[in-house]
Amino acid sequence: MSYTEEDRVIALAGIFQSARMVTDLAHDGRTDTSAYDASLLSLFDLNPPSVSGVFGSQAGVQLGLHTLWTQLERPRERDMEITRYVISIIQLCDKLLNDSRTLNQITDAIDNLADRTKAFEFSQQAQTAQLAETYSQFVSPIQPKIIVKGDGRNLQNTDTAAMIRASLLAGIRAAVLWRQTGGKRWQLLLNRKKIAQLANQLKTVI
Repeated sequence: MSYTEEDRVIALAGIFQSARMVTDLAHDGRTDTSAYDASLLSLFDLNPPSVSGVFGSQAGVQLGLHTLWTQLERPRERDMEITRYVISIIQLCDKLLNDSRTLNQITDAIDNLADRTKAFEFSQQAQTAQLAETYSQFVSPIQPKIIVKGDGRNLQNTDTAAMIRASLLAGIRAAVLWRQTGGKRWQLLLNRKKIAQLANQLKTVI
């Protein structure tokens, strides 16, 4: 399957969306609900009809497109924590792509959760808890670990901490997709303006 620049930017926006959600959750204890729903959805759809379909539709990654554009084009508004999370998520993705055993274990765990959700109608909170457990079991042991900084009250809250881990797992999913579409780190440096312009075209006013 051939991919376009638009596909790569949408996948990249998925990574930035996860990083933004982690930052919001860690500092504020909440994040954009529709973005969170779409990012969680992306974990269960491994054979979508299109790249945007991974997130339900292009609307599902709007927070990521806005974040990507802001990080590249608005230096005064740039959040270095988001940049750090994006870099760490891509690093973890690359390590997992070279570790088929662990990657298959993660996929199997998510597939099993999808089957149980259909059978028992799990709530989103229950899904999040299971995804967080999958992250803790298979991703957390990989070095270097992602260190999330924020308000201690949020980081120690069980539900918020689970949402942070689930968001990171969704970020890794987006990073795998970005790699599949031909995403490379050098593009963020050499094609910065082009990526920002396309993100700006794809994003809507929020």
